[in-house]
Amino acid sequence: MSQNIDNEPVVFDCTQALRERDIRALKEFLFDSEAISETELHRFLERHPAIFQGLGFIAIASEFPIFKRDGAGDVLFDDKRRRDRVDLMAASESPILKPSGEIARFAHLIELKGPRDRFSNKSGTRLSDQASRGIEQLRSYENSLREVQQNRDLLAKLGWSISAPRKLLVMGSRHEFEGQPAALASLQGRARNQGIEHLLIEDLLDNLRHVARIPVLHTEALLQREQPLAVSNRILAEDTGWMTSFDRELAKLWNQEDRTPEEEQRLSEMYHEQQRILGIGEWSASASLKTNQNSLATACATILRDQQNIAGQVKQRYFN
Repeated sequence: MSQNIDNEPVVFDCTQALRERDIRALKEFLFDSEAISETELHRFLERHPAIFQGLGFIAIASEFPIFKRDGAGDVLFDDKRRRDRVDLMAASESPILKPSGEIARFAHLIELKGPRDRFSNKSGTRLSDQASRGIEQLRSYENSLREVQQNRDLLAKLGWSISAPRKLLVMGSRHEFEGQPAALASLQGRARNQGIEHLLIEDLLDNLRHVARIPVLHTEALLQREQPLAVSNRILAEDTGWMTSFDRELAKLWNQEDRTPEEEQRLSEMYHEQQRILGIGEWSASASLKTNQNSLATACATILRDQQNIAGQVKQRYFN
């Protein structure tokens, strides 16, 4: 689902369950990566925002407008045609709450280029002119976000703030570096020296590997710790470093004594929603919410077996 803030930008939720169809669509999309344009890549990622779970993001804002300064250093307010637009602004959640108890969400910058756009120059020894421009653009965007209050105000409308943003340049494909892994590593190191993370388009698929493993890791941790399934927020955070507002609410309800009937219903609904979020495929019907603790081990074992099968199928079909 997306929302529109004053007709700009459009925000896409990345926390929906990552499904097999997302992985399949990405692999099919990448099959002929050399024929993909920057615009086609941009629109594809808007249609499949769950892919950004692989980068640890919870939301993306597409074509985020940036107020700039003119040659005299004055902010350009009126001429929206002269506003740059970040291809994608992404948000991450901090596991540390604000003093107010609110969740802190921080903004990050993503610049998209096409798979056909070279990251290296023709000799493969230096960054291409286009890559250098992309790097400079990301650094300029960060400066504008920090220096111009109107940009921070627009972020605040989304509930985001700027702190230490990651700056990602998605550009090029592995075809460019076939047989030259050292050249790629060297150029990516130069980008990192300028504060930029570089991803080839195929890296978007590779980054989903650990997301596909989360359900199995999660259930194994439950079995080892002998804790109820609904207390997954702490276990999920320990195993993956992720914690969401959904997880916190679920844990609060689980640990609450003398729940009302309405709270019991909410807990049950959230539990089943959690099954959907954490699973790549459908979980076993026997994994419904258990009030009898003696049934917990059996339920966990069933889930673990089912998810190992699912993870094995996904790995075989999409990562081999």
